Amino acid sequence: MKSDKLILASLSLLMFPLLCFGQAKVGVDKKIELLGAVYAAAQISDNPQIRYTELMEEWLPYQERDDEAVAFVREMIENNGLTYSDIIAVSTYITLNGSRISGKLPKDGNGPESVWNENNFKKFVKLIDTFYRNHRDGFENYLKANEETYATAIENVSRTADRIDFAWFGYFFGTREDITIYITDNGKEDNVIYSEPAYFKDKNGISVVISVYPSAPLYECLLHEICHPYVARLDGFWPQAEKAMEKIFNAEEWKGIYSDARYPSAKSLYEDWLTELAVAMYVKDHPLSEKDIPYLLMMDRLRGLFWMERSIGFTDNFSESRSMYGCFGDFMPRLCEFLDFTVLDDDNFSRLVEESCIQAPYITYVYPVPGTDLAGYKALDYIEIKFSEPMFTNSVDIMQDEDFIIHSYWKDEMTYIILLNSNFDYGNREEYTITVPKMLQSKKAVSMEKDYEIKYYFR
Repeated sequence: MKSDKLILASLSLLMFPLLCFGQAKVGVDKKIELLGAVYAAAQISDNPQIRYTELMEEWLPYQERDDEAVAFVREMIENNGLTYSDIIAVSTYITLNGSRISGKLPKDGNGPESVWNENNFKKFVKLIDTFYRNHRDGFENYLKANEETYATAIENVSRTADRIDFAWFGYFFGTREDITIYITDNGKEDNVIYSEPAYFKDKNGISVVISVYPSAPLYECLLHEICHPYVARLDGFWPQAEKAMEKIFNAEEWKGIYSDARYPSAKSLYEDWLTELAVAMYVKDHPLSEKDIPYLLMMDRLRGLFWMERSIGFTDNFSESRSMYGCFGDFMPRLCEFLDFTVLDDDNFSRLVEESCIQAPYITYVYPVPGTDLAGYKALDYIEIKFSEPMFTNSVDIMQDEDFIIHSYWKDEMTYIILLNSNFDYGNREEYTITVPKMLQSKKAVSMEKDYEIKYYFR
């Protein structure tokens, strides 16, 4: 692992110099933090699911969110479909010099695509310059207060990135790119910032942005975000997949799931499906545990990607026939045919819907019975929780109080044991709660219906 600092002239405004680990660079970019904060301010009033972190709230309070730059970005979101990736992409083309911001799109056609043009970019730079001068002191204090958080995140991401085989992405997708991973505190405590992929491409390669507070294991988060920009290049296959994906997205049985998962459109669901499929193929080529794929399937099921297990099995044919397919893009026509077969055939789709409605696992009994006064049990040294079917035993933890237990473990796939400290001094304590979270899943990758609380009393 390389630990020497890599300082580049074009990246001189980084708060933390980019560190090179393995085949990726990791750091924090001051311009991305500023642009992301403006994007957050533009969305925060319209979407209650988006929230500031506490430190961001201190320097950009609610009454400041009607700044002209914020209003302009909100207008771009509403009228032009501006995304988080669109706004951070222009960080490459703006310069922060002291208290002033300037910028210019390149004339060689290599600038950011989609919503930007010379006129709206020029206006945006002028407004963001004023915004920065008005809020500079608060923003600088915010960055300083976050230094320890950033440093810890960089260390964790760098250590995780060193485990990733970046050459695999070139082999799988057919093109090799340099990867830069930026850490951000923008927005909310979730890896999927504003429910959108966060990446951009410039002359330095692919850059992805992840939160300092990833909501899933960091290894899977990094794989997912790295795969996103590669998958974006497969956009040309969307017309072939559109009819099937629209049917999936609008299925009455699944609408609530996609709303909860915050997919804005069938196309966003399509992109996430391909991204997760690429992650699964990476994991199959780099197994860490026999439980890796079941875990991914569990998470995909929560997102409503009910056809993922079929997709992985079908895509194994790509891996086994590389002499026919130079890269994943060459296999996409076959994958679109698979999607049509699975979804547009009414019988096949009905079976898929039926499979998605598999009964949730539940608790059949607990010993001692919940609600029991444990003072009546002499030398009680364990609690047993029995489930209705085999469970995925490493998905999430069953929450307990550490001072009351010695150890907990799965006796088998249906039985969870909590070993208690029989000499524990109850003192003035009146109750003890064990929480079985709804995220716990069966081997069929189906979640519990709700959190299940088991309460005991001491009287």
